[in-house]
Amino acid sequence: MRKAVPVNEERMENLRRLKEKAGSNIIPVENLLEAFMLPAFHTADKSPEFTKLMGRLHAEGVMPEVARKHFGPVGGCFLAEMRRSLPELAEDELAWRVHFMIGAMAHALKAPPLEMLGRTVPEPPSDVSRRIVAFLCGGFRAPVAAREGTEVIR
Repeated sequence: MRKAVPVNEERMENLRRLKEKAGSNIIPVENLLEAFMLPAFHTADKSPEFTKLMGRLHAEGVMPEVARKHFGPVGGCFLAEMRRSLPELAEDELAWRVHFMIGAMAHALKAPPLEMLGRTVPEPPSDVSRRIVAFLCGGFRAPVAAREGTEVIR
């Protein structure tokens, strides 16, 4: 709770500013991802124990319950805006991409950068968030993968 409340407050303030600036226009997915990701990475900058806690919750399988309880309402607000930004994605496709986003964020928060490749380039978490936003934008905008035996939808 001590960490979730400030992250949620910063996320909602970011979203409020984006909505105010956009007016009736659609908020670009890059802006939504940045507004959602940066607060977690800011907290990681200030509190390395936050990343350990998130990694442990994820590894022990309790993260879905914690996420629903402490991050669900805020996540719902972002999901609604993402639906507006990505109208071409069916509901289930958007849900899968959000699922992959959360996994990528959890991994980036808990794993030293490039450790699996034999490199550990020190980088502040807030810099990592810029990289993950760029990566995820490609994923959210990628064509919908077709089932085996059908064509890719473009």
